[in-house]
This record gives sequence, C-alpha cells and structure tokens, in this order.
Amino acid sequence: MEELRQKAQSWIEKLQTTTKLIKELPEDLELPNGWSIREITIHLQGWDEEFIKFSEKIKKGEPYFAFFSGQHDRYNQKFFEKNHNISLEQAKKQFAITREEITSVYENIANNYLQDDNKMLGFFSLWWHDVHHLKQTGIDVEFLME
Repeated sequence: MEELRQKAQSWIEKLQTTTKLIKELPEDLELPNGWSIREITIHLQGWDEEFIKFSEKIKKGEPYFAFFSGQHDRYNQKFFEKNHNISLEQAKKQFAITREEITSVYENIANNYLQDDNKMLGFFSLWWHDVHHLKQTGIDVEFLME
C-alpha cells in the first residue's frame, strides 16, 4: 500500500508540473486537431470535474474503474456545450480553480482513501492526459515519462 501511495504522490507532482506547462502555453496556439487554448482548457477542466465527481464514489469505498471508457467524444461534447459562451480568460480561470481542486482531492484520496488495488493508480492519471495534449503542442515532456 505504501508503494501505491508513493506512486500516487509522484503522479500528483507530475500533474502539478503539467498544469504549470499548460498555463504557460501561448494564447494564440492552435492544436493539430484545431482546438485553441480556450478549447483545451475547457476540455481539461471538464475531465478534472469528472474525476472530482468520481472521487466521491471512491470515498464511499467503491473501486476505481475507467467509468468514461469509450465515451470520450460524448463527454467532450458535453464540456463544450456547457461552456460554449465563455471567454478564453474565463476558461483559463475555471481550469485553474478546478485543477487546484482536483489536486486537493488527489491528496485527500492518497492520504485517506487509497484502496489496496493497483487499478486505483488510474485515478491519479490526469497528468498522462495532459502529457498527450502537451505533446500535440510541441512541448517536450520526455522528462515526465516513466
């Protein structure tokens, strides 16, 4: 269990690093899929919210599983529809707030609700998602890889 806790803590630190890199992206950057910084922050913030919601189930003892498997497009559409009228500044602000919240949630889960199950580590995987998008922007993230 201690090894899992240490790995979770390591991944929380990686999330903090990827968050910093995302916040430093130029505002006029466009990803290869056509997304702007506004859209990528809406997208990431939406996934943060989903993991925050799922944390409540973990706190009740439910095992972690990839609840969104195969439904990425549906979730992404929901995120964009919910935030269709917000500005870049609002999107960045919402992302920053939610990212701080998921980081706190991660700390709480790692310290108080960690389950003795290697699948549990998947709950702390948002940094991998960030890395995927950072690679799309051309940012070198090799130093984060394991």
